[in-house]
Amino acid sequence: MKRIRGTIAQIISGVLLAVLVSGCGRSDLEERSTGKPAADESGAEEGSYGELIQQVRDCIAGKEGEGLTAGEDFSIALLTCGSYGIPGYLEEDINGDGTSELIFGVTGTDPALSDTWDGVIYDIYTISDGKIVHVLNGWERNRYYLCENGMLANEGASGASDFSYSYYTFDGVNLHLKESVIYDGVRDEEQPWFYLAGGSDSAESGGSAEDAEPISETRAEEIREKYVYTHPAFIPLQQLSALQPSESAQSWQETN
Repeated sequence: MKRIRGTIAQIISGVLLAVLVSGCGRSDLEERSTGKPAADESGAEEGSYGELIQQVRDCIAGKEGEGLTAGEDFSIALLTCGSYGIPGYLEEDINGDGTSELIFGVTGTDPALSDTWDGVIYDIYTISDGKIVHVLNGWERNRYYLCENGMLANEGASGASDFSYSYYTFDGVNLHLKESVIYDGVRDEEQPWFYLAGGSDSAESGGSAEDAEPISETRAEEIREKYVYTHPAFIPLQQLSALQPSESAQSWQETN
């Protein structure tokens, strides 16, 4: 329970540090054609996602003009993560279908908080029928992670006595819940752990303890231990012109 309570404390601290910031102009990602590969400021091609990467970078840099809206087109957490990490991006074929997804996330800067904030994912985009599709949008209390077994994990919380750990497969466009571990101390203070299997409509959104069956804390830990998070090296969105695409966020930290 100490590790669980520590995680919740980190979540609440991150939220208190976040400041709501308005983004740049509005655009509709799902209606935009992928177009030809675009080049970043260093002249390197960034594939079909080049324009989107540039627009998010401009928003983070505070540049004005037509672009994206923070909180709608991309996560506002990319603007408010300065206290604990460096926002960045990564292109990776998550499910092995031959299409690379664009991932926006944060590389943690505090080793003491690495389990929570290093490698956290806030946005995933993919290309379907020649258009960019926004697969997911997270925030500090609704964080996603890539797992070693190819799954996607979500950690969500609405308070110190109400949080969940959910695990999803990805079919190339949508997430599908496999299982979820829920802590709900309001529903049952003495037996707060619950389990929800995927398959129902409520399960697709993570579900709630009302739909789940009680389990022991030991069983909850056994389920969570099956999903080991990876820590991808995101390419930093800040001062990107000084880097080559192959350089990692760690290299950027060491030289700045």
